[in-house]
Amino acid sequence: MSTPAVVQFEITGADSANLQRFYGSLFGWQANPTGTPGYARILGSQSGIPGAIGPSWDGGRGQLTVYVEVPDLQQTLAHAEQLGGRVIGAPSEDARRVKRVAQWSPELRAHVVPGAGISFSFVADPEGHVVAVSQGLEPALGQFAARH
Repeated sequence: MSTPAVVQFEITGADSANLQRFYGSLFGWQANPTGTPGYARILGSQSGIPGAIGPSWDGGRGQLTVYVEVPDLQQTLAHAEQLGGRVIGAPSEDARRVKRVAQWSPELRAHVVPGAGISFSFVADPEGHVVAVSQGLEPALGQFAARH
């Protein structure tokens, strides 16, 4: 089995349009709209990883998150908890107001993108730093890049 790799970065905030303009101007990134309002995909260069810029998950200030593709999301979540981390649970009421394509699945403790084969969760390490773990995101990113 290969070592899980970072497959995407995500920058979220209160004003996603302004963030897209800022990073687009700063780095020459092109924002490609997705099915989520205010959310855009940034395609990676040959030497970089793809990313996304959009509204925060909870309607607040937002954050920078890296997504690590894992072979078994549920096993990874259980292992994170064994190591002293915690799975960040169901979205708050504020987060539900932010329109997202991904839907929370309480059974999986993960966000699931219907019909795309993508699921992901946010995990806080023992000091509270957040990383996203995903299953199915890497191949979906390749398909998105091929269409754009």
